[in-house]
Amino acid sequence: MEEKRRLENTLNMLNKAKCLEDIFGDISGAKERYRTIAKLIHPDKYNGNTAIYNLATDVFQKLSLYWEAVENKIQNGTYGSRQIISESLKREIKGLTTFRTRKYAYTIINRIHVGGTCAVFEGITQGKDGHNISVIIKVPHDYADNDLMEREANAFKAFGKKTKEVCVDDEGKEFAKKFLLRLPCFLESVNLEEPGSSGKGKLVNIFSKLSGLESGWYSLEEIRKHHKNGVSTRIMAFIWNRILEGLTFSHNSGILHRAITPNHILIHTEGHYGNIIDWTASCNLNDLDYVPYIDNKYSSYFPDEILNKTGKAFPSSDVYMSAWCMVYLLGGDPKQKFIPDTVEKPIKALLNMCLQPKPKLRPKSAQIIYSEFKEVMEDIFGPKKFVELQMS
Repeated sequence: MEEKRRLENTLNMLNKAKCLEDIFGDISGAKERYRTIAKLIHPDKYNGNTAIYNLATDVFQKLSLYWEAVENKIQNGTYGSRQIISESLKREIKGLTTFRTRKYAYTIINRIHVGGTCAVFEGITQGKDGHNISVIIKVPHDYADNDLMEREANAFKAFGKKTKEVCVDDEGKEFAKKFLLRLPCFLESVNLEEPGSSGKGKLVNIFSKLSGLESGWYSLEEIRKHHKNGVSTRIMAFIWNRILEGLTFSHNSGILHRAITPNHILIHTEGHYGNIIDWTASCNLNDLDYVPYIDNKYSSYFPDEILNKTGKAFPSSDVYMSAWCMVYLLGGDPKQKFIPDTVEKPIKALLNMCLQPKPKLRPKSAQIIYSEFKEVMEDIFGPKKFVELQMS
């Protein structure tokens, strides 16, 4: 009953507010206020009770709608004007969009990210057991980017096929289980036709969140922002291990990622899990096609064979990019090709080996560097032990 009362009180507060400033306060603390409320009422907290979950979804949708209006006011410099919330805004459920496929019916709750090629939404669907499932829905900005979504879908189909291949004994099942915590759980890829689109459809990729791990994930960018001078080598080690484990499986599945950058790696701080996301630039190992797009913000992470389009990418291309991500985490600067002097010499030597300009001079696979890195870390620090990554 306490949970229900909390949700009802929050909904009552949202309904009674005359202006957005009544809800979120001064501009200096508005974002923190939003995060505090969102954390208390997020539907993922109430997944065990369908009625309360549905109430939480309604409240969260309204909060998200109002926060989007706040962001618009902040952007145009009008936040703080205490303008009365319009009736049209109260009625508009901009984030509530439902669509149905042959497998599921999805409800979009909230937009959580806008990238260069697609937008990412948070949503829900109902599983076969009747429980609601939290999902991530990726929608391209333009029909011309459908090929990017297709690349990602094809990659996950290859992963699914490889998973079945290795799950023939207990060892293979354990390996596959570990790998599934390196990736989002792919549900399906569907073509959605929008109203007035003249028959054109957008290819949408849908993933379920990992049960019990719906929150607590941080990108490498967020981790570095919190640890301004960089993280310790021990923390970098467990993160690189997660990336190399994921790349080992993807390469064994015949898939190259080709865009391993700080925004494409998520780390679960408590569980030490890792997620490699956004496979829209991926390709089969034997493909000769060029990377379809490169975000200029991250161009310093890409090797010459990708940047200059001198030939196909290799498994070592993914390893190269992962190494620059680790340099960045340690406080270095890929743009300046700078590795901090505080990094232990054996670790620095290993990173430099991965960062050789010519692919032939780098380790040929993620698995090779994974084994070598493990040995180097044991030589320096002794037996492996858990280290906490603090983000608060």
